[in-house]
Amino acid sequence: MIRRKWTRVRRSIGSLLVSHGFWWIALILSTLALCVYFTLIYWQFLHDGTDSLSTSIRNVSLIIGGIIAMELALWRSFVSVRQVNTAQRSLLDERFQKGAEMLGSEDLSVRLGGIYALQRLAEEQPEIYHVQVMELLCAFVRHPTKDQGLTDGVYIDEEVPRADVTAVVEIVCKRNRAQIQAERNAEFSLDLSKADLSYFDFGNTDLSGAKFYGARLYKTSFAKANMSNAHFADAMFSDVWPRTIRDSTMDREYKPISHANLREADLSGTSFSLQKGSRPAKGLMQRKLNEACADPDKEPKVEGVYDVETRSPIVWGGIACEKE
Repeated sequence: MIRRKWTRVRRSIGSLLVSHGFWWIALILSTLALCVYFTLIYWQFLHDGTDSLSTSIRNVSLIIGGIIAMELALWRSFVSVRQVNTAQRSLLDERFQKGAEMLGSEDLSVRLGGIYALQRLAEEQPEIYHVQVMELLCAFVRHPTKDQGLTDGVYIDEEVPRADVTAVVEIVCKRNRAQIQAERNAEFSLDLSKADLSYFDFGNTDLSGAKFYGARLYKTSFAKANMSNAHFADAMFSDVWPRTIRDSTMDREYKPISHANLREADLSGTSFSLQKGSRPAKGLMQRKLNEACADPDKEPKVEGVYDVETRSPIVWGGIACEKE
């Protein structure tokens, strides 16, 4: 029983100590105590006999009161600034929540409004909201809101992605340095696992450390993108697999294989191999991989990955990336 009471007392004291109001009150009381202390020590100097006792006491009181009044004014100013900051943060939180709700609308224009509202919030407050916005938008790309007016999937027709998913991809591609730095500070990486990213253009985009587990990447462009340390286990880079011709007399026509564009993409430390229970990436082409580059000390991991055209094991044959 005594131990429980002591625990409650300690928690009460801890709550009091973390309160800004407590520290201001402590400061005022300390100032008052110091003023009284020094007044008693230097009373002979303060009361030199030229003024009456009441006049000396009044002057000392005015000095002490002035000091305390200044501290009280600073306290009120601090409280006012804190209240303003709290109100502003509440408004920002409301903007975030409203944008998140708009993503679930069945109306395309409402979803687009929510996407752009979240984009503005991430640009204005990158240190606070950028990572949250990116997490939300990546989740939307992985599971886009169903819209019977378009399709249940990502594409309106064969090669035209939905406008809302396209808007999110464009936001990802336009992330500025401050936003990317905020991601690194939070140890956050884009998660586009199992998303259908076919026909999208990620050229010149920072995708370092991004997760593309099980993603569909037909005709996706990664030209000159920074894909260092990204993860592509179980991702699909081609839309069709070549058939085995058993009868050489048969005249067959084959659809050309659509493959992601990896030209000059930085694949330093990128993993295409078996990882976390997922299968290796599928549909890779040796000739396409050779168009990419990587740090010689951090070659991409391609163990267990096979060329979709020749069925031969993929080996790293790209060039070294030029260092800036």
